[in-house]
Amino acid sequence: MRLIATLLALLFPLTLAGCPSNRPVPGDDDDDDSAVDDDDATADDDDATADDDDSAADDDDATADDDDATADDDDATPEPDGTSALQGHFVLSYTDALNNNELICAQAYEFQFTGTFNANAMGSDCVMCRGRLEVLFAQEVTDTWDDPQLFDVSGDPSTPCDPFVDFPGAYGLQNFGDTLFDPLTSPGGDFLNTIGLIPEDLATGNQLQVSTAGQSVVEVFQNPPVNGSVATHVGMYVMEESMYFVTGSNLNEVAVEIPGTPPNSTAIFWFFWSTPSNEDVVGMNGEYFVQGAWTLGVDTDGDGSANYSLSFFGRLAGQFTPTP
Repeated sequence: MRLIATLLALLFPLTLAGCPSNRPVPGDDDDDDSAVDDDDATADDDDATADDDDSAADDDDATADDDDATADDDDATPEPDGTSALQGHFVLSYTDALNNNELICAQAYEFQFTGTFNANAMGSDCVMCRGRLEVLFAQEVTDTWDDPQLFDVSGDPSTPCDPFVDFPGAYGLQNFGDTLFDPLTSPGGDFLNTIGLIPEDLATGNQLQVSTAGQSVVEVFQNPPVNGSVATHVGMYVMEESMYFVTGSNLNEVAVEIPGTPPNSTAIFWFFWSTPSNEDVVGMNGEYFVQGAWTLGVDTDGDGSANYSLSFFGRLAGQFTPTP
């Protein structure tokens, strides 16, 4: 059996009820870049090369400051460090690769994470990372999980995987839930490993590539899995020999390593989105959607093509606490 990793460019989009996008657009009246707001006309108090918006009437009243008032858009003050407590669920969906990727069954796992956010969150292991997630708790809840909204994206609550029927069953399924979430499985336990987090602006600004086929972070972020959600982070997968995807798949052949990490040690594996109201929070605060960057095609008969595929989706809720 061979595992074939392929980039997942688009999940079926849903509508996030009650959460239309409210991202800033050029020309907003707090963006300091149009003639009507505060920055580029001779009549609006910004026309002197020696000053720095030094009128008390425009909220920039310090001669030597960097326009760091929260009411404008020049807040060069560093974002606060802090931690996030997160909990949520992940779904692993098994689909029939030979029959239009129709769902075979799905597994659900409950998670608890702690998130740490600062400029040196992963040290020299990831110079662009500004956060990391560490798993505190994980357990399978396939038999009791009944959130239709979660399954609407990546599965169907009427078809949970039955370990006595589906593994291996008619499709020859491997129980990847046991493999990826069990710390005693070797190789395995991939989804219990620390996830390094690179903010969306750094990932897109540095034009990070995901696959050797040339697919980029920008391309994936252009297709949110839930309409109205906003890209926030990419998640780093650490390629250790004890991990299943390192020894059991060709992920190391098709994934592009992340710049600023040790050679041949990392890949982009996760994409994170939040509701619009949380998009500017440095840590994780509020509701988040997590999408696996890769579908995993499993070739059970050795003919070089996948018989079934595995994909990943999740939802997390977080509470961010700034460092005092």
